[in-house]
Amino acid sequence: QQAAFDKQPYPSADERRGWLKALKRQVGRYQDLLADAMSQDFGYRAPAESKMLDLLGSVLELNHAISHLRRWMKSSRRSTELLFLTNSVKVTYQPKGVVGVIVPWNFPVYLALGPLTAALAAGNRVMIKMSEVTPATLISLEEAMPDRDADSKEIRVIDTIEDTGSLNPLRALSFTEVKNILKEAIANLPEKEKLVIALYHYEELTLKEIGVVLNISESRVSQIHSKVILRLRSKLLQKVNA
Repeated sequence: QQAAFDKQPYPSADERRGWLKALKRQVGRYQDLLADAMSQDFGYRAPAESKMLDLLGSVLELNHAISHLRRWMKSSRRSTELLFLTNSVKVTYQPKGVVGVIVPWNFPVYLALGPLTAALAAGNRVMIKMSEVTPATLISLEEAMPDRDADSKEIRVIDTIEDTGSLNPLRALSFTEVKNILKEAIANLPEKEKLVIALYHYEELTLKEIGVVLNISESRVSQIHSKVILRLRSKLLQKVNA
């Protein structure tokens, strides 16, 4: 992302509006998946509540940014001191670069997409750090992000940091239970994700070598691997909490 920003540090208004419109389109397309994921992370949460509080608010912010973006990007004039009365002074607003967003657990989609909207409107690339207690929402949000396979994409939903105080499902289940759950979960993975797991954990290839085999970047292999591990952990936690 930093390399992509360095290559194009001043995206135009049309490009930024394109990012925001693509994000709005994906929120609408994945609204049911996101609502189900939040319900799973909360133990239960009514889909109507999630759509009203997390998704509708996000769409309204996106609409506001799309409508006002060109005006926000315009330079603003400033008055000068008497000594420099003949000079002209203005403030030009520029992107910062790659922006980090740390998201609380209680409204995970709204508190991710709100700051994301502002950062994209300002012309930045964005990395989103989700809460460790919302793994299903993390996976679904990563799925919903536009242009997920692009190396230079504007948004990345990054993996969570381990919470040492959280329940470890490997200690709550027997080895046979863990084996059976993982076997079933891996069998239901998409083919590319299955292949990444096999090459990394069984063939012991590095992420870079897997990228060569699959003709994708090393960073994309890392994203796929992290997403699969979170999904498998979520399956184990569901069994523990059942």
